Amino acid sequence: MSSIAITDPRTAQFFADFARIGRLEPFMLRESSLGEAATELQISKSLMGYWVGIMLERGLIAVVRIEQRGRHRVPIYAATANAFVVPMELIPQVSNETWLQHNLTKFEESAQRSLIQVGRKHTQHWQLSCAVVGAAVEVMVLPTSDDGFELEPFNRFGQIRLGAAQAAQLNQEMRALYEKYDGRTEPTGEAKPYLIRYLLVEEQLE
Repeated sequence: MSSIAITDPRTAQFFADFARIGRLEPFMLRESSLGEAATELQISKSLMGYWVGIMLERGLIAVVRIEQRGRHRVPIYAATANAFVVPMELIPQVSNETWLQHNLTKFEESAQRSLIQVGRKHTQHWQLSCAVVGAAVEVMVLPTSDDGFELEPFNRFGQIRLGAAQAAQLNQEMRALYEKYDGRTEPTGEAKPYLIRYLLVEEQLE
């Protein structure tokens, strides 16, 4: 995956706002014309044109080819990298906490929506569990078995007590497991998007 480290303060400011980053997303995910991106984002072509101009000027996207569409020659754009890395000190108006909350909320909303829909399809296979997990009592809704499931959702969260060496080993093993499957390709039509999240962090009570 290609990556660009942003060092220019003016370019870094583009990433200080969630909405602005959203203007870049269509070009990071695929090659796209201005009109196609505007349709995807549900904004006007004139507004999309404004942002395309800014992203071109700051080197975030580039014209990859010109397509003849009817009587028009249409520029096709793509992001100049698969990843843009911005030091937080270049965007001091946005705190680490703001970004973490945004990312966690976005993922949790998608995960909750997906689990609810799976639950509706397989209501008879779920049960409520109230149990001690680590040093706390957790109430969870869990699958009873994989009977009837295309893939039984594995949903575990809570507290686990580890030494520093054990925590480091677990992180290493989970990273290796993720990398084993990340980027694998399946025959066309067989691959489906699955949500995955692994987080191991020392609990901070204050």
